Amino acid sequence: MKPENRIILIKELQKIKQINSRTSYLGAWTGLIISGYILSTFIVKPWDDFMNQEFYWVPSLIILVFLAAFLQSFFLIIRHLIYKRLLIIFEALLDDN
Repeated sequence: MKPENRIILIKELQKIKQINSRTSYLGAWTGLIISGYILSTFIVKPWDDFMNQEFYWVPSLIILVFLAAFLQSFFLIIRHLIYKRLLIIFEALLDDN
């Protein structure tokens, strides 16, 4: 392996180790479960209670916010799992020499 490639690989490995923390992974699972529960509650709940109010757009805004939180948590979980596998591959490549 070329020394330039080895240096780039080491830098990427360090960057991945900094990003991939266990607390963010557990926080993402917590956010996924909580936002999924709230989303399901608002989707199942009858909309008639909210349509008679002056602020009829509030439930839609709440659903959009929790949908964004749900998707972001899902993205963090997927990124953690991919980076976990990349760490194994990068370390194997670096130990090969």
